[in-house]
Amino acid sequence: MDTTVYIIYLNYIRLYTNEIEGAHVTIPFKVNERGEHLTYNLTHYHAHPEDILRVNISAYDSVHHLVLKPAKDFLAPGLIIERRGDKKHTRIVPDKFLTDCHYQGYVHGETESRVAISACNGLAGFIHTKQGKVYVEPAYHPDKTISPGHKHLVFKRSVLVNSIPNKRKRKKKKKLHQKSNCGTRDPKRYTELEWQKQLGKVKMKKLKYKHIKAIRGKRSISRPQFVETLLVVDNSMIEFHQYENINNYLLTLMNMVSSFYQDPSIGNYIKVVVVKIITPDESSSTPFFEASTNADETLKNFCKWQKDNNPGDDNHPNHHDVAVLITSFGMLHDTEKIGCKRKIGNNLHIMTPSFEADAVSVSWSNCSRREVTNFLDKGLGKCLQDPPTETEEYQYPSLPAGAMYDATYQCRLQFGAAEAEVCSPLDDICSRLWCTVNDTCTSLLRPAAPGTRCAKHKWCKNLECVPVMDDPVPVDGGWGEWSSWSECSRTCGSGVSIMSRECDHPPPTDGGKFCVGERKRYRICNNDPCPEGQPTFRALQCSWNNNKTYEGKKYEWQPYFDQTDPCQLYCSDANETIIVPWGDYAADGTPCNVVFRDVCISGICKRVGCDWVVDSTAKEDECGICQGDGTKCDIFKGIYRKQSSVPRSREIVVIPSGARNILVEENGESNNYIELSSAVGRKYYLNGKRLITLPGEYNVAGAQALYERESSIEKIRIPGPIQEPIVVSIIFRGKVYNPGVSWKYSLWKPEVAKQVNYSWVMDEWSQCSSTCGGGVQFRKALCQERTISPVAFELESPSFVSEELCDDIPKPDMLKRACNDDPCRFKWWVGPWKSCPVTCTEKNRKPMRHRDVMCMDDQETALPDHFCSSAAKPEEYEPCQRLLPCDAYER
Repeated sequence: MDTTVYIIYLNYIRLYTNEIEGAHVTIPFKVNERGEHLTYNLTHYHAHPEDILRVNISAYDSVHHLVLKPAKDFLAPGLIIERRGDKKHTRIVPDKFLTDCHYQGYVHGETESRVAISACNGLAGFIHTKQGKVYVEPAYHPDKTISPGHKHLVFKRSVLVNSIPNKRKRKKKKKLHQKSNCGTRDPKRYTELEWQKQLGKVKMKKLKYKHIKAIRGKRSISRPQFVETLLVVDNSMIEFHQYENINNYLLTLMNMVSSFYQDPSIGNYIKVVVVKIITPDESSSTPFFEASTNADETLKNFCKWQKDNNPGDDNHPNHHDVAVLITSFGMLHDTEKIGCKRKIGNNLHIMTPSFEADAVSVSWSNCSRREVTNFLDKGLGKCLQDPPTETEEYQYPSLPAGAMYDATYQCRLQFGAAEAEVCSPLDDICSRLWCTVNDTCTSLLRPAAPGTRCAKHKWCKNLECVPVMDDPVPVDGGWGEWSSWSECSRTCGSGVSIMSRECDHPPPTDGGKFCVGERKRYRICNNDPCPEGQPTFRALQCSWNNNKTYEGKKYEWQPYFDQTDPCQLYCSDANETIIVPWGDYAADGTPCNVVFRDVCISGICKRVGCDWVVDSTAKEDECGICQGDGTKCDIFKGIYRKQSSVPRSREIVVIPSGARNILVEENGESNNYIELSSAVGRKYYLNGKRLITLPGEYNVAGAQALYERESSIEKIRIPGPIQEPIVVSIIFRGKVYNPGVSWKYSLWKPEVAKQVNYSWVMDEWSQCSSTCGGGVQFRKALCQERTISPVAFELESPSFVSEELCDDIPKPDMLKRACNDDPCRFKWWVGPWKSCPVTCTEKNRKPMRHRDVMCMDDQETALPDHFCSSAAKPEEYEPCQRLLPCDAYER
């Protein structure tokens, strides 16, 4: 399984807060279920899952009775922290002193309360009640007064600020200190062809970028993705940071990384999870792999090393999808995305190769969003869909980085100077941090980290100095309405129409989860064949670049088909000496190849059945009939095994007009060539006349053909039908062995001229009955009529007819599926029942009474009914009760 490798180059940050101001001091103690004192010894390890720990603790004039149960779910069972030396490796497997002292529970008598406490050495954690959240931790530096028990600090987040000592103000000269971090270069975008002089087949130089094997993408569905991550620390980080809290520091870093990937601008649900940490120990004098100031070489060596150290089984608790090397080397980015803006306004994009001083915030660009989505939709991220073993996750520190590392320490880290100090006014550091280095006030034009203290009871947030307060409650995203079908991408030849929805109802905010589920639907449109003589859709796209200058010249671009990357638009010049990948990918509706109906959608090859339904498995039989039984035609096939000792062309077979499903292929590697020519004139379609044709798509006798050449083995496929007879020949290159050339084609039986075929096909899914809370969709079978002609290039366009014409065929059952099962954020409001409109009942009539039922939001604003769950909608009408018949009054 492939593994992604990253190298992160950065300086380092201490993990602990420097000072807590305004905290309350308390001495908690264990109690029994009646709240009676037991002991001041708070360290506690549970022996059984049902063990309950009870603690009394005072916090802000309140006494809380904590009821706590063992908690181990947040610890990964296979977690390993490995320290490697020259002669031995040490793996730390957590024992009960690390794993069996964690608890979760509630405050007795407080509804909706929540508590998470670790009792490994005193109490550390939080208590959450309706009055807010408070944090608890042992006081490791208590005063020396004699008192029983272990003193603890109880504090709110609003007092978690760093203490920055006052420094002597000195007037210093300011100097901009800009690092050279913009040195990125784009890859070359062309490939030259090499014509070999020696005996053998024409070969093409390997592209300078690696092809990814073509994968037919499924529907665009948002699924949870878990990026299981290996963290590797090199000696440069240990030399700087020693071993002080290195593991906690790494989790702090990964917490920030994971928050980036949870930003809704990435358009996907992605969670980063750490599965293993590897650090060198004191005895390690040599690195795990060869590292240098050459980023490419270091990355290459690290890539090989991590692959050798990755368990092969994806279910292994320490198997990783991504390997991250953390080092103090200040290396550069080595690529920059093509065609993507680095920022919009003051919003910097995460994948930009350089930092800009006026950037206010960061987010993912549309290019990054598209690339990540396409990567996942292609199926290339399947290894990310397995959650960590038993879904355990690390508990990351909840504080922002600046609350743990003050501005002075950030200066020392940025410049690597032990004596660096802050030289800008404290209330200015949120927008730009200036530091004293060698008696000069200098800056990297970067703001202080979020959470850095900037005034009393204030910290930096979004480049502003704001009061310290609890973070807002995360709001998970919800799907919006489906859009209408887009305009068809083509006017003929099978275009694509797309329906989509966005995760914007509401959008995820404040760390809320991105929507999970189907985001796009596709349907084929305008599938009538294009007029004869019209360029292929791929050729048309290449021609759009004819007026563009490429390396100082203008070319007449022709399509070049690469079967390993069918949805990339490659174009070649008339002489086929260069090949250029124009644009991001081929336009929607571009055929993946001429053999199947599969088309490219958003750069992904999507399966299309012979019923013209995306993701359908319906196939044609040998006769070209959709889901036929193959009885309407005859199959002709053979193998040509003759040899030749001299260069010459020898005829193999003549294939008649009207033939379909033509396949000609070599049975093994050979330096000979297959030649296709017209049987009614001296016209060559493939190879011949001492010219060798490159692999690709071609028109052969009025039909599209796919010519492939892989490892000196040729294959030609023509779906057909062809409009004139063709001759298949072999071009011998002297005394070269012929491993055999197989040929096969089908031809309609003479008695079958034209017929009408009826079949059941499934209609599109109906609109969901509800936008949330669980609705249903239906898909029913329709009777389809198709006229079949053995000489037509395609079956005539289908039409839907009366179901009676399909009576002889078993009708598929109506399909039903659940949809929009996200919880509703709106609710039904029900009014009182109104009086019955009549005072008596007529014969055979049932009078009904009515009440108002409306869909409302939390502001009690009325909304259309489809915003609420239709399944949960209360009844609006009911029969009137206890009414006498009207004739009773007449008597």
